[in-house]
Amino acid sequence: VPGSITLEELAINPRNKSASTSFRAPQYDRGQIRISGKTLNLEAVNNWIYALKEKSWAKQVVLESYSPDNDEEDERQRFTLRIWI
Repeated sequence: VPGSITLEELAINPRNKSASTSFRAPQYDRGQIRISGKTLNLEAVNNWIYALKEKSWAKQVVLESYSPDNDEEDERQRFTLRIWI
């Protein structure tokens, strides 16, 4: 992880929030890793994505979201990566 990135969440086989309801058992996105964090530098995130794509275990790496944080005191941007393994 580049030094300019702060990780906030790492989920292996993360829970699928869109498929879960109160009446059904939770469903999980098998074979995936979801990583969330913050950064001041989008270039660091892009470089990390390229480095992850070079790993033999990573089939696909996607930047799912990149947006401002709701915290006005924090200038960092929030991001989420999804990796298929």
